[in-house]
Amino acid sequence: MKTRAFIAVNIAESVRLEIDSVIAPLRGLCRDVKWVGRENLHLTLKFLGDINRSQVRSVELALEGVCALHRPFGVVLRSVGGFPTLPRAKVLWIGVEDDSDLKSLHRDIDAELSKAGFAREERPFSAHLTIGRLRDSGSLTTNLLKGLTPLKTKDFGLSPVSGIALMSSELTPGGPIYTVMRDFPLAGLGTSG
Repeated sequence: MKTRAFIAVNIAESVRLEIDSVIAPLRGLCRDVKWVGRENLHLTLKFLGDINRSQVRSVELALEGVCALHRPFGVVLRSVGGFPTLPRAKVLWIGVEDDSDLKSLHRDIDAELSKAGFAREERPFSAHLTIGRLRDSGSLTTNLLKGLTPLKTKDFGLSPVSGIALMSSELTPGGPIYTVMRDFPLAGLGTSG
């Protein structure tokens, strides 16, 4: 049996609550946005796709090795934006202020997993926390764009990163259900990066 899986950093609950409190008033301003629930907010480091049990073990061994090299750090979640741009967004996100530690962690995960047979990422890593996706035919309403614009400089808080998680994703009609398959603490004694 295959599992749809990805590797992520789960965000501190205090930061999730802050994000949710700021985004909640905006949710009714555009029916074309599928908002991410507070419980599903995370920073994706690598999407693995459908993997089988033997691949799960390979991923676990790779992540154990990477986490032994990195020490805990923190990330500041700041600013709302959109891909490709906020006015023409298909994805709404919150950025990471200084993502050098995340980039280093991602680079090492990508390198180790390539040894286990997973394709390397082709696009440069862009640390972000997805807060909403526009449906295929959707576009931002003027009211939502006005509501999001002041958040371009909003500080949502500092979230400690003490580990990473191997997550499963079950797609359901009500949206995805994410489950932690295994947590991996960052145990490195050296500096991150």
